[in-house]
Amino acid sequence: MPDWNYAVTVTRAAQPERYEIYTATLQKRLPRFRMPLASDDRDTVLDLQSAFARCYDQGNFAARIDYKTDPAVTLADDDRKWLDDLLRQAKLR
Repeated sequence: MPDWNYAVTVTRAAQPERYEIYTATLQKRLPRFRMPLASDDRDTVLDLQSAFARCYDQGNFAARIDYKTDPAVTLADDDRKWLDDLLRQAKLR
């Protein structure tokens, strides 16, 4: 598998031993993936990036997060630089 920071694993009731894995890195868009519904329904596509963005906006997280400080988690050097550049471009640092 490629390098990843986030992974979504989907299993289906009809084949619980089979996994579909969708990955993303911090610097890339969160994935779209097929979400199984009822056994007689077609899968729907869930756009995780859009869902995350909507929750972020509606939850007013921009006002709750201090972007001037580094995150509590340890980041690789290239991810930390990318994040710092992104926040500076957005005028949050």
